[in-house]
Amino acid sequence: MPQIKQVTLVTNQTFDPTRCRHYTNGVTTVLHCHHYASLYTQLADDATLFDGKTILRNTAENSFYGVLQNYMVDQKISRREDRVAAVEQYWAWCGMGELNICDANQNNGRAEMTSSHVDAGWIKKWGKRDEPVNFITQGYLAAAWSVIWDTPMNTWQATETQCLVSGAPKSVFTIGRK
Repeated sequence: MPQIKQVTLVTNQTFDPTRCRHYTNGVTTVLHCHHYASLYTQLADDATLFDGKTILRNTAENSFYGVLQNYMVDQKISRREDRVAAVEQYWAWCGMGELNICDANQNNGRAEMTSSHVDAGWIKKWGKRDEPVNFITQGYLAAAWSVIWDTPMNTWQATETQCLVSGAPKSVFTIGRK
């Protein structure tokens, strides 16, 4: 039986002291805490003059699409299984949580998080709530599906159907074509 080597995330971290910028694999990276992430998530959720949730989702999709796409090309990762593994590892490496892609196919998919950076910050600051807060994760998953399936950005939409912040044992996301 042939053995398949599992992909392992490779990161090159640098700091430019002149510009005070962190870089990961050549991309400017902002390091932050869960309190800060939950704060800007709440600000987006509270916005009344614009749709802050959609802005967070779209920004995450736009940002992560390029990062993930370039990573797959630079590391020569073409197998779907390896792309899925890299997507899961990158999310964890960023400190955003433990993401498990349970089902990834060409038409839809499902992902789960058993721990979440944003949920943890939200619960610590404001307690539980009934509505999901993982707008960034939704954008990340939309970008990930585009990269995994070699489709253009803005092809996919992720929706959080269960959430840790409301007391569920895990956050669950469904992914489908727009």
